[in-house]
Amino acid sequence: MTMQRILVSGLEPFAGEALNPSMALVEALSTVDINGVELHTMLLPVVRKVADEQLLAAIDELSPTHVLMFGEAGGRAQITPERVAINMDDYRIADNAGHQPCGESVVAGGPVGYFATLPIDAMVAVLLGAGLPASVSNSAGTYLCNRVFYRAMHHIACHHEHTRAGFVHLPYLHEQVQNKSPDTPSMSLRVLISAAEQMIKVIAAREDEAVVASKKKPPELRAAAKASGGSERTVEVGDSYQLPELFEVASQSFSLSFSCSFAAS
Repeated sequence: MTMQRILVSGLEPFAGEALNPSMALVEALSTVDINGVELHTMLLPVVRKVADEQLLAAIDELSPTHVLMFGEAGGRAQITPERVAINMDDYRIADNAGHQPCGESVVAGGPVGYFATLPIDAMVAVLLGAGLPASVSNSAGTYLCNRVFYRAMHHIACHHEHTRAGFVHLPYLHEQVQNKSPDTPSMSLRVLISAAEQMIKVIAAREDEAVVASKKKPPELRAAAKASGGSERTVEVGDSYQLPELFEVASQSFSLSFSCSFAAS
Protein backbone atom coordinates (compact mmCIF):
# COMPACT_ATOMS: atom_id res chain seq x y z
CA MET A 1 0.00 0.00 0.00
CA THR A 2 1.35 3.40 -1.01
CA MET A 3 1.82 5.77 1.93
CA GLN A 4 -0.65 8.66 1.77
CA ARG A 5 0.21 12.02 3.30
CA ILE A 6 -3.07 13.49 4.54
CA LEU A 7 -3.41 16.98 5.99
CA VAL A 8 -6.43 17.35 8.29
CA SER A 9 -7.60 20.77 9.46
CA GLY A 10 -10.14 21.97 11.99
CA LEU A 11 -11.39 25.36 13.13
CA GLU A 12 -11.44 27.18 16.45
CA PRO A 13 -14.72 27.97 18.26
CA PHE A 14 -16.76 30.92 16.98
CA ALA A 15 -20.06 32.71 17.54
CA GLY A 16 -19.61 32.65 21.31
CA GLU A 17 -19.15 28.88 21.52
CA ALA A 18 -16.53 27.46 23.87
CA LEU A 19 -16.06 24.37 21.70
CA ASN A 20 -15.90 23.42 18.05
CA PRO A 21 -16.27 19.75 17.09
CA SER A 22 -13.67 20.11 14.36
CA MET A 23 -11.14 21.48 16.87
CA ALA A 24 -11.74 18.62 19.29
CA LEU A 25 -11.53 16.16 16.42
CA VAL A 26 -8.19 17.30 14.99
CA GLU A 27 -6.71 17.42 18.49
CA ALA A 28 -7.75 13.80 18.98
CA LEU A 29 -6.53 12.75 15.53
CA SER A 30 -3.08 14.16 16.24
CA THR A 31 -2.35 11.02 18.30
CA VAL A 32 -4.06 8.50 16.00
CA ASP A 33 -2.04 6.03 13.94
CA ILE A 34 -3.66 4.79 10.72
CA ASN A 35 -1.93 2.15 8.62
CA GLY A 36 -0.64 3.52 5.33
CA VAL A 37 -1.27 7.14 6.31
CA GLU A 38 1.15 9.89 7.27
CA LEU A 39 -1.30 12.10 9.13
CA HIS A 40 -0.76 15.82 9.75
CA THR A 41 -3.24 17.96 11.69
CA MET A 42 -3.63 21.69 12.15
CA LEU A 43 -6.04 24.07 13.86
CA LEU A 44 -7.12 27.22 12.03
CA PRO A 45 -8.41 30.51 13.48
CA VAL A 46 -11.89 31.63 12.48
CA VAL A 47 -10.47 34.76 10.88
CA ARG A 48 -10.93 35.64 7.22
CA LYS A 49 -7.72 35.69 5.15
CA VAL A 50 -5.74 34.27 8.08
CA ALA A 51 -7.23 30.78 8.27
CA ASP A 52 -6.98 30.19 4.53
CA GLU A 53 -3.44 31.57 4.25
CA GLN A 54 -2.27 29.30 7.06
CA LEU A 55 -3.82 26.30 5.34
CA LEU A 56 -2.28 27.16 1.97
CA ALA A 57 1.12 27.56 3.59
CA ALA A 58 0.79 24.10 5.13
CA ILE A 59 -0.21 22.63 1.76
CA ASP A 60 2.86 24.19 0.15
CA GLU A 61 5.11 22.92 2.93
CA LEU A 62 3.79 19.37 3.10
CA SER A 63 2.65 18.72 -0.48
CA PRO A 64 0.02 16.30 0.83
CA THR A 65 -1.68 13.68 -1.27
CA HIS A 66 -4.98 14.75 0.31
CA VAL A 67 -6.41 17.62 2.32
CA LEU A 68 -9.38 16.84 4.56
CA MET A 69 -10.94 19.93 6.10
CA PHE A 70 -13.45 19.82 8.96
CA GLY A 71 -15.78 22.48 10.31
CA GLU A 72 -18.89 22.92 12.44
CA ALA A 73 -22.42 23.06 11.09
CA GLY A 74 -24.48 23.50 14.23
CA GLY A 75 -28.02 22.29 13.72
CA ARG A 76 -27.19 19.56 11.25
CA ALA A 77 -27.92 16.04 12.46
CA GLN A 78 -25.54 14.27 10.08
CA ILE A 79 -21.87 14.20 9.15
CA THR A 80 -21.91 15.92 5.78
CA PRO A 81 -19.07 15.84 3.24
CA GLU A 82 -19.50 18.88 1.03
CA ARG A 83 -19.82 18.57 -2.73
CA VAL A 84 -18.91 22.09 -3.81
CA ALA A 85 -17.18 25.27 -2.65
CA ILE A 86 -18.43 28.54 -4.14
CA ASN A 87 -16.65 31.81 -4.82
CA MET A 88 -18.61 33.86 -2.32
CA ASP A 89 -17.92 35.47 1.06
CA ASP A 90 -21.23 36.50 2.62
CA TYR A 91 -21.08 36.22 6.41
CA ARG A 92 -24.29 36.09 8.42
CA ILE A 93 -22.19 36.80 11.52
CA ALA A 94 -18.77 38.34 11.98
CA ASP A 95 -15.71 36.12 12.26
CA ASN A 96 -13.56 36.14 15.39
CA ALA A 97 -11.75 39.30 14.25
CA GLY A 98 -14.94 41.19 13.44
CA HIS A 99 -14.82 40.74 9.66
CA GLN A 100 -18.22 40.42 8.01
CA PRO A 101 -18.00 40.62 4.21
CA CYS A 102 -21.23 40.86 2.23
CA GLY A 103 -21.40 39.47 -1.26
CA GLU A 104 -17.65 39.52 -1.94
CA SER A 105 -15.66 37.07 -4.04
CA VAL A 106 -13.32 34.69 -2.27
CA VAL A 107 -10.94 34.94 -5.24
CA ALA A 108 -11.49 37.85 -7.62
CA GLY A 109 -11.97 36.49 -11.12
CA GLY A 110 -11.89 32.89 -9.91
CA PRO A 111 -14.26 30.14 -11.04
CA VAL A 112 -17.74 30.23 -9.55
CA GLY A 113 -17.09 26.95 -7.79
CA TYR A 114 -14.92 23.89 -7.25
CA PHE A 115 -16.13 20.37 -6.68
CA ALA A 116 -14.49 18.28 -3.97
CA THR A 117 -12.07 15.72 -5.37
CA LEU A 118 -12.31 13.33 -2.42
CA PRO A 119 -14.54 10.22 -2.82
CA ILE A 120 -17.44 11.81 -0.94
CA ASP A 121 -20.02 9.22 -1.96
CA ALA A 122 -17.78 6.40 -0.73
CA MET A 123 -17.12 8.31 2.48
CA VAL A 124 -20.85 8.61 3.14
CA ALA A 125 -21.41 4.97 2.24
CA VAL A 126 -18.87 3.70 4.77
CA LEU A 127 -20.38 5.88 7.50
CA LEU A 128 -23.90 4.68 6.76
CA GLY A 129 -22.61 1.12 6.73
CA ALA A 130 -21.28 1.69 10.24
CA GLY A 131 -24.66 2.97 11.39
CA LEU A 132 -23.63 6.62 11.50
CA PRO A 133 -25.88 9.39 10.13
CA ALA A 134 -24.27 10.90 7.05
CA SER A 135 -25.13 12.44 3.69
CA VAL A 136 -23.54 14.50 0.95
CA SER A 137 -24.25 18.21 1.33
CA ASN A 138 -24.64 20.50 -1.67
CA SER A 139 -24.04 23.70 0.27
CA ALA A 140 -21.03 24.56 2.41
CA GLY A 141 -22.58 27.95 3.13
CA THR A 142 -20.85 31.28 2.55
CA TYR A 143 -19.01 31.64 5.87
CA LEU A 144 -15.39 30.88 6.69
CA CYS A 145 -15.79 27.12 6.15
CA ASN A 146 -16.68 27.71 2.54
CA ARG A 147 -13.87 30.26 2.17
CA VAL A 148 -11.23 27.84 3.46
CA PHE A 149 -12.67 25.10 1.24
CA TYR A 150 -12.67 27.31 -1.87
CA ARG A 151 -9.19 28.76 -1.29
CA ALA A 152 -7.75 25.29 -0.78
CA MET A 153 -9.34 23.93 -3.96
CA HIS A 154 -8.25 26.96 -5.99
CA HIS A 155 -4.69 26.82 -4.68
CA ILE A 156 -4.49 23.09 -5.33
CA ALA A 157 -5.80 23.52 -8.87
CA CYS A 158 -3.14 26.14 -9.51
CA HIS A 159 -0.14 24.62 -7.77
CA HIS A 160 -0.75 21.02 -6.58
CA GLU A 161 -2.66 19.26 -9.34
CA HIS A 162 -2.17 15.79 -7.88
CA THR A 163 -3.57 16.69 -4.45
CA ARG A 164 -7.18 15.77 -3.73
CA ALA A 165 -9.22 17.71 -1.21
CA GLY A 166 -12.61 18.20 0.37
CA PHE A 167 -14.51 19.57 3.35
CA VAL A 168 -16.71 17.82 5.92
CA HIS A 169 -19.18 19.59 8.20
CA LEU A 170 -19.83 18.15 11.66
CA PRO A 171 -22.81 18.49 14.06
CA TYR A 172 -22.46 20.03 17.50
CA LEU A 173 -20.78 18.05 20.26
CA HIS A 174 -23.06 16.86 23.07
CA GLU A 175 -21.41 19.37 25.42
CA GLN A 176 -22.43 22.26 23.17
CA VAL A 177 -26.17 21.64 23.30
CA GLN A 178 -26.71 21.46 27.05
CA ASN A 179 -28.17 24.98 27.08
CA LYS A 180 -29.80 24.81 23.66
CA SER A 181 -33.20 23.55 22.56
CA PRO A 182 -33.77 19.92 23.64
CA ASP A 183 -34.16 18.83 20.02
CA THR A 184 -30.81 20.28 18.88
CA PRO A 185 -28.86 17.43 17.26
CA SER A 186 -25.37 16.55 18.47
CA MET A 187 -22.78 13.77 18.48
CA SER A 188 -20.13 12.50 20.85
CA LEU A 189 -16.45 13.11 20.16
CA ARG A 190 -15.94 9.34 20.22
CA VAL A 191 -18.34 8.93 17.31
CA LEU A 192 -16.70 11.76 15.36
CA ILE A 193 -13.24 10.24 15.83
CA SER A 194 -14.49 6.88 14.59
CA ALA A 195 -16.16 8.54 11.61
CA ALA A 196 -13.04 10.50 10.72
CA GLU A 197 -10.84 7.41 10.91
CA GLN A 198 -13.18 5.52 8.59
CA MET A 199 -13.28 8.39 6.08
CA ILE A 200 -9.48 8.68 6.12
CA LYS A 201 -9.15 4.95 5.46
CA VAL A 202 -11.54 5.21 2.52
CA ILE A 203 -9.60 8.16 1.12
CA ALA A 204 -6.27 6.36 1.43
CA ALA A 205 -7.61 3.10 -0.01
CA ARG A 206 -9.26 4.79 -2.98
CA GLU A 207 -6.06 6.66 -3.82
CA ASP A 208 -4.02 3.48 -3.60
CA GLU A 209 -6.45 1.80 -6.00
CA ALA A 210 -6.15 4.77 -8.37
CA VAL A 211 -2.36 4.55 -8.34
CA VAL A 212 -2.47 0.83 -9.15
CA ALA A 213 -4.99 1.41 -11.95
CA SER A 214 -2.84 4.19 -13.41
CA LYS A 215 0.21 1.94 -13.45
CA LYS A 216 -1.81 -0.71 -15.29
CA LYS A 217 -2.93 1.77 -17.97
CA PRO A 218 -1.24 1.04 -21.31
CA PRO A 219 1.88 3.21 -21.75
CA GLU A 220 0.60 4.59 -25.06
CA LEU A 221 -2.51 5.98 -23.35
CA ARG A 222 -0.48 7.61 -20.59
CA ALA A 223 1.85 9.12 -23.20
CA ALA A 224 -1.10 10.42 -25.22
CA ALA A 225 -2.61 12.06 -22.18
CA LYS A 226 0.64 13.81 -21.34
CA ALA A 227 1.26 14.84 -24.96
CA SER A 228 -2.15 16.51 -25.14
CA GLY A 229 -1.49 18.47 -21.98
CA GLY A 230 -4.08 16.43 -20.12
CA SER A 231 -3.99 14.79 -16.73
CA GLU A 232 -3.89 11.07 -16.06
CA ARG A 233 -6.05 11.32 -12.97
CA THR A 234 -9.81 10.88 -13.25
CA VAL A 235 -12.12 12.76 -10.93
CA GLU A 236 -15.80 12.24 -10.28
CA VAL A 237 -16.61 15.74 -11.51
CA GLY A 238 -14.63 18.62 -12.91
CA ASP A 239 -12.21 20.67 -10.89
CA SER A 240 -13.87 23.98 -11.61
CA TYR A 241 -16.62 25.47 -13.71
CA GLN A 242 -18.38 28.67 -14.55
CA LEU A 243 -22.16 28.74 -14.54
CA PRO A 244 -24.19 27.12 -15.98
CA GLU A 245 -21.79 24.20 -16.47
CA LEU A 246 -21.19 23.88 -12.72
CA PHE A 247 -24.50 22.23 -11.93
CA GLU A 248 -24.99 20.53 -15.29
CA VAL A 249 -22.02 18.23 -14.68
CA ALA A 250 -22.57 17.57 -10.97
CA SER A 251 -23.39 13.91 -11.56
CA GLN A 252 -21.03 13.21 -14.44
CA SER A 253 -17.71 11.38 -14.26
CA PHE A 254 -14.89 12.14 -16.64
CA SER A 255 -11.24 13.06 -17.05
CA LEU A 256 -10.22 16.59 -17.76
CA SER A 257 -7.19 18.81 -17.85
CA PHE A 258 -7.28 22.09 -16.00
CA SER A 259 -5.11 25.14 -16.36
CA CYS A 260 -5.16 27.90 -13.82
CA SER A 261 -4.61 31.52 -14.66
CA PHE A 262 -6.39 33.24 -11.78
CA ALA A 263 -4.56 35.24 -9.12
CA ALA A 264 -5.50 34.56 -5.50
CA SER A 265 -7.04 37.43 -3.61
